Amino acid sequence: MPNLTFRLKKRPDTTAMLVLAREDGSVTNGPVGPALGYGPVHDLAHYVVENTLGLSEGFLGLVASGWAISDFEIKGAAKRLPHEALFAEGAAGELSRQEMMHQPTTAEEFNW
Repeated sequence: MPNLTFRLKKRPDTTAMLVLAREDGSVTNGPVGPALGYGPVHDLAHYVVENTLGLSEGFLGLVASGWAISDFEIKGAAKRLPHEALFAEGAAGELSRQEMMHQPTTAEEFNW
């Protein structure tokens, strides 16, 4: 997977912005909600899941290969996603949910 610089920026209105810069210098960004909310946690969970499992076609891998953050918001975008991206979304979603609820996760609960 090409390199991608991952940044979360807290804006003056206390919301957060995800900024992803590709190796070629191009950048895509988008708002992710309150700085202490679900969005930043979820994006960090994508980073953890995709890097730990070596996924190259998850959210971050697709962005590194040229997708814009806004491409994921287009109606019907989910139908174009590779299987790996759907898996990464599910895993990042579960990790995010657990973190926001502050509940420890056992391997059995995670595998469920």
